[in-house]
Formats: sequence, C-alpha cells, structure tokens
Amino acid sequence: RVTVPAGWVDVTDQVEQEVEIAARAGEMSDGFYTNVVVDRENPINDLEASLEQAAQDIAGEDGSYEMLDPVRVAGEEALGYTVTRTVEGVEIAQTQRWIPHGDHLYVVTLSVAASRAEEGEKVLADLLDGWEWRD
Repeated sequence: RVTVPAGWVDVTDQVEQEVEIAARAGEMSDGFYTNVVVDRENPINDLEASLEQAAQDIAGEDGSYEMLDPVRVAGEEALGYTVTRTVEGVEIAQTQRWIPHGDHLYVVTLSVAASRAEEGEKVLADLLDGWEWRD
C-alpha cells in the first residue's frame, strides 16, 4: 500500500501491461506528467547484476544512469538507479527502486521531467517512507 501525492490521479487502466499501481500528477510540469508505476514480478537471483543491466538497457546509447545507494523500504533493502534520457522530445529522469518481499520483487518507477528531478526525489522518498505491506 502506498499513498500518492494529493491531486494525483489513478491511471492503472491506461498502462499497457498489468501493474499493481499507476498514478500521475494532475497537471504537466515542463511538458511531462510526473508519474509512478509499481509492478510486481518474480524474484531475481542476482538482483544487483540485473539491476545494473536494466539501468544500462533503459538508458540506451543516448541516456545516462547512476546507481543509487540502497534504502530501507518497510523493512526491506531496496536497490535502485536513476536514468536520464529523452522521451518524445522531453528529457526525463526515471528512478527505479527494486524491493524484494516474500515471493515477489516490487519494481517502483518514478518518472519526472529532468528539470524537476529534485522534486521527484522528494515525491519518491515520501512514497517509499509511507510504504506498507498488506500481507
């Protein structure tokens, strides 16, 4: 369970793949809707190696990435990275946190216009600070 910022809207039904949560800001900032997606996947054996490979793949040849220090999310260690790349003419920053819990891996992705990356970091920190497991 997570709490998204006030004024955000649920867009889970607009995401092409099945996800646990998808929400976005009510208004664009610098040509982009800040948004968060939470996906539940099967666990990965070598999480650290897979994480860095995912960061490289998402960044592609034209983007860049930075591996982040682990953080604690509701008692679990969450590894992560931030990718900066251009999507449809807008430079965006995407931060992912991979949180293993029980028989699943939860992948949390916050996407924000790169010009608003500092604000995005606070949104993600607040979201992760309020994270609760329902099991």
